[in-house]
Amino acid sequence: TYFEHSGRQIAVSIGTRPNSEYIIIYCGGNAFRVDQDGGPILESLSPYADVVMFDYSGIGRSSGRSSVANLK
Repeated sequence: TYFEHSGRQIAVSIGTRPNSEYIIIYCGGNAFRVDQDGGPILESLSPYADVVMFDYSGIGRSSGRSSVANLK
């Protein structure tokens, strides 16, 4: 799934569970990629809440250039 922001596509992965009351927004660390690293994290957190994680601009499947300015 992609979210569009300022002309860039941001790759997003969403895990849901029935009747969840909470959402965890997981911001991966340096070099985190949803496709490579997201599975175990989603598996660990999804029993407790819905989980949203994403690739930063220019990383993984997200378009654009990786830079501090694009984090703003």
